[in-house]
Amino acid sequence: MMKRGLLASVVVCMLGALWCGAADEMACSDCHDVQLEGSAHHEVLSCRDCHEGLDVEKHTESGAKPVNCAECHSDQGESMEFNIHKRLTKRVGDLQPGCADCHGSHKIEPMAAITDPSQKFCQSCHENVTLTGSFHLKPFIANDDCLSCHDTQDYHAVVESSVHTEFACIDCHGYVGENLDSHVGGIPFDQKANCATCHAQVAATHAESIHGISLAEAIPEAANCWNCHGSHHIVPVKSAESPVNLGNLSNTCGKCHADPEFVKKFSMGIRNVVIQYQESVHGRLALEGREDAPNCATCHESHAIKNRRMPGSTISSFNVPQTCGQCHSEIEKEYKESIHWVLAKRGISEAPVCNDCHSEHDVHRVNSPDRRQAIRQLQNDSCIRCHQDPMLARRFQLNEQRPSEYLDSYHGLAVMRGDPDAALCIDCHGVHSILPKSHSASLIHPDNVRETCATCHPGATKTFALSYAHNEVVTSSRTAEYWVRQIYIWMIIIVISGMIVHNVIILGFELHKHRDRSRKQVALRRFNGNEVIQHLLLMLFFTLLALTGFALKYPDFPLFRLLTAIGLNEPTRQWLHRAMGVGLVVLGVYHIVYLFAARSGRHLLKEMLPRPRDMRDMVHNILYHVRLRKTRPSFQQFNYVEKSEYWALVWGTIIMAATGFLLWFPTMVGDWAPIWLIRVSEIIHLYEAILATLAILVWHLFFVIYHPNEYPMNLAWIDGSISLETFKHHYREQYLHIVEEWRQHREESRPEEKLSYDTRLLLKTLRKHDLDPDLLLKHEEEADTEDDASQS
Repeated sequence: MMKRGLLASVVVCMLGALWCGAADEMACSDCHDVQLEGSAHHEVLSCRDCHEGLDVEKHTESGAKPVNCAECHSDQGESMEFNIHKRLTKRVGDLQPGCADCHGSHKIEPMAAITDPSQKFCQSCHENVTLTGSFHLKPFIANDDCLSCHDTQDYHAVVESSVHTEFACIDCHGYVGENLDSHVGGIPFDQKANCATCHAQVAATHAESIHGISLAEAIPEAANCWNCHGSHHIVPVKSAESPVNLGNLSNTCGKCHADPEFVKKFSMGIRNVVIQYQESVHGRLALEGREDAPNCATCHESHAIKNRRMPGSTISSFNVPQTCGQCHSEIEKEYKESIHWVLAKRGISEAPVCNDCHSEHDVHRVNSPDRRQAIRQLQNDSCIRCHQDPMLARRFQLNEQRPSEYLDSYHGLAVMRGDPDAALCIDCHGVHSILPKSHSASLIHPDNVRETCATCHPGATKTFALSYAHNEVVTSSRTAEYWVRQIYIWMIIIVISGMIVHNVIILGFELHKHRDRSRKQVALRRFNGNEVIQHLLLMLFFTLLALTGFALKYPDFPLFRLLTAIGLNEPTRQWLHRAMGVGLVVLGVYHIVYLFAARSGRHLLKEMLPRPRDMRDMVHNILYHVRLRKTRPSFQQFNYVEKSEYWALVWGTIIMAATGFLLWFPTMVGDWAPIWLIRVSEIIHLYEAILATLAILVWHLFFVIYHPNEYPMNLAWIDGSISLETFKHHYREQYLHIVEEWRQHREESRPEEKLSYDTRLLLKTLRKHDLDPDLLLKHEEEADTEDDASQS
């Protein structure tokens, strides 16, 4: 019975409560057109749940108490005392929104139904705001939690000294605040912080830059906000401490763009940009403290940094003139009247814009004291480089010979000699407003060219002006120019060829006459037939090796171009060079065998061995020829000059053979060899060849041809013989040794078989010519005694 009564009481109470609630709703709606249907509070709360203590009859006069959402949402209510709006009150005033400002009053949407809180709650006051975490996260708790792990630095002090002094950790690190427990294992590189919460417009601009696009492509090295502005200690841009201050910006950008590893990894192309900028006229102005000096942001912008190919790039060919025109407006105006800009505007990438002539970062002054020299360098690097490019000439129907014609003209030659007044490209064509010859305003238009020439040649006539166009005569006179040039070319060929033939005839006569005089004298065999043939083969191999070797390194040299024209193409040159190399090596091996196997070879080796007296002879000979000694030195059979040539030849042959073999068969070099071996062998082979060739021309030919005592030529290389008089003069000590041996032989104190090789060779030569050695040598001994007496 009691159970039935209790159940009835509960039902009555519930029905009463429902009736009362319904009565309240019906009473509120009588005056207030409020619908809670669809609200997060619908079916959960009634009017009185939020509007507590409301007197239905009297509240129209006394009003209703403010709703306190924190009674149910205590955590969110507590966070309102610490949110970003509250903390920025000192800076911007009390602009903190209430609960209803963001969520509304009655029709409050459930949070689960809102996909973009930033768009829903913030856009009414802020444009493009992005929330990184919950707005109601308790920052004082987040700070304490952050500092419990990040205790290596006092971040409170760092942040307080920055422009973000009122900020808490989660204001920037919203992702971490929302994922406090899971972030220990690492934070996604794009979630470390989000400056877009406050700097939405800048962030949107950055997102469209090459840095932002790279970050979106998951390239963590791309520059984010804190890479440039700093992380916690962010100071105003104009502060000297700011990394993006004008004085620090180049070094800030250089942290990436001057890092060799970064440049290599991302194939940046331009290297050492920071050094180039700092040494440029722009960088030097910045170092001087000029606030208007161009810096990285001036040309690349601060946040909308784009490469040359991206739409809207400030450094694209189409926009570079405008970018430079920020400072050089007059020059921009002049340039945009030129043929270069006309072509660039049409999308022809080869058409030069500002940086094609002045470079991007290492821009140098052209108004310096050595202005003309700077312009000359600019001319070589820009005007001539482009206009003599064969590919550009074919593509745009240009005459690629124009630069070489200019360089061969009086103006070009005078410029290369350093004449500061000689005409440069800009003197005739203009500086920035360069126009084609056909344009009526062009400086080289037929109607204007006289005035252009008159700037350097006062009183210049039109005929004078039209007579010069680089190095060609005007079109109407090209026929005369052609025939005059041809006549002179053939005149030179015929006249000089006749002179050569004439002189060769005279030289042949004089050599024959010289040979006849030598034959009338007693001839001493200097070299035997074997040695003469070795020398002839050496001449042949060396000459062909030099010609075919240098033809590879210097193919444009006129002599080698002539050899190519007559059939010495590259395959022929290769095999001829290698054949001569093999011949030289075989000759060298044969010579070594000859030195040890033949008696004459052993004698040659013995006489060629260096001795201490060779150095004394050299010093004595130099002192004699500078008149510091009165007597000339007495040489043995081979003097220091001949010995130095001989051993240099031995050394050079070994070096050239070894390096030549490596270059001929480079793939045979095994892994045991250092990686630089082949390249170093190539260098040694080239410079040893240059050294040997110059030694022959400067040293050897002087002593066998150009020396006054030998001119027109020492003929020993043909028959191996020299006159006794020549031997006596050049190798006096050896001659005196032979005379002494002859005297001993004559006195029968030394048999003939004990005489030296040279003495027996001389005796054999004298007997071959039916000459009495006793009478001849006695005469030479007496003459020599008289010479000694006269010198003393």
